[in-house]
This record gives sequence, C-alpha cells and structure tokens, in this order.
Amino acid sequence: MAEAPLTCSVVVSDLQPFKDSLAGLESLRRTRQGIPILLYLPVTTGADGALHQAIAMGIDGLIFQRSKSDERSRLTAMLEKVLATGMIANLLDQLAAAVPRRSSVGFRVLKHYGIKMARNVDPSDHFETVILALDTSHRTLHRHLQQDGWPGPKELLDWMMLFLSSLNGQFPTDRATRRRVQRAADRLLDLSGLEEPPDTAIITAAFLQSITPAP
Repeated sequence: MAEAPLTCSVVVSDLQPFKDSLAGLESLRRTRQGIPILLYLPVTTGADGALHQAIAMGIDGLIFQRSKSDERSRLTAMLEKVLATGMIANLLDQLAAAVPRRSSVGFRVLKHYGIKMARNVDPSDHFETVILALDTSHRTLHRHLQQDGWPGPKELLDWMMLFLSSLNGQFPTDRATRRRVQRAADRLLDLSGLEEPPDTAIITAAFLQSITPAP
C-alpha cells in the first residue's frame, strides 16, 4: 500500500497482500496519525493474524464484505462514521498543540464525547458514560478539570457538539439536539438565531479563551 497523499481523508484496506498492507498501515499510523483507517475485509479472507496486528496498530472501523443489495449503504454509513472520527482526531491534535503543558483529562473528556457523537450515540447520556470510561467520580472529574483551568464536563459536551456541528457543516437533524447546540452557540459564543453552525476557527478561538492559563 502506497503512502497516503496529502489530500487523503480516509484509507480503506482489505489487507491484501497481508505483509505489504500491514507495512503500509504501520507507516501511515507512524507518520499520519490523523488519517482514519477502515478495514473492508472478505468474509473468507484467512487474515486472522494480519487482522489482529492491524487492530493492535489502531484502526477506526471494520466491516466485512457481503454480496447483498445493501452493501453500498452499509459501507457508506461506516465511512461517514470513520470520517467523523478522523475529523475529531485532527481537531483534538490542533487543540492540544494550542494548549501545551496541560493535563490530558480535558482532552480525554473531549475525545470520549467526540467519538460517541461520531457514532451517532444519543448525547443525553454522554456525561454518565464519560464518568465510567475514565473510571472516576463526578466530584473527582470536576476537581481535575477545575485544577487544570478547563470548563466542566457538561460545558465540554456543549463545546464538542458545537465543534462537530461545524465540522459537519450543519446542525444536528434531531430537533432537541439542534436546539441544544443553538443554545450553546448563544451562551458560549454570544451568537443567537443561527441557521448554520459557525466556522470552526471561531469556535476554536472562543474555546481557547474559556481555558484558564496554566500556572
């Protein structure tokens, strides 16, 4: 597998041939970590060993090929999720570069929220799931974020919903979620009555201002 070009948005691999494909994926993960990888494998691929190695490197999606009429829609749906995850990874990389020497707790919360939303999980339960994922308590998480100068976990969820809406180029179609994002734009960005999400650069600038400078 040749190295991904600069314009590459996602890499889809069937792991054929195994040795060359694994070498290519390993190089990609080492040099271009923000590009998402989707494995699209034949059911009878015989690639158990290669598949385990690829998973260990870190992949963003896995789907097995089927000879059915809905194959195109299945692959399209998976690609959309993988692309969303990749966009979030790039966003977090940019934020991490702009906020050096900070605890990873805030970024771990944002990443958890982002992945859940990229997978179309109902955002209403994200706050509870992040507590479980980080193996902490409400009080401890609040304390760590406050010590690092980060907004609270519920406000971070609103920020990530704004970011993801901007990256997608539209507000969520679900009416309740759409209203929540619009309220977040009003409260966090002082932008009301929006029909389309603001530019990512505007959200990023406001988000960085919401973080207290590290001591």
